[in-house]
Amino acid sequence: MDYADREEIISQIRQCLTGTEDVLFGYIYGSFLHHDKFHDIDIGLYISGEREPYEPYKYTHH
Repeated sequence: MDYADREEIISQIRQCLTGTEDVLFGYIYGSFLHHDKFHDIDIGLYISGEREPYEPYKYTHH
């Protein structure tokens, strides 16, 4: 995967999360950032407000 492809994926992730009011910030980490071959994209989200333990929380692209 070249730089442009990787940036396009990051842009799509950013677009999905932009405007989600309870997401304060997100970050991508793991093999996706550093290797040509990867199996998944690790995304950390910092969410505002309190959640019950194990509360199901789903973010989807509309």
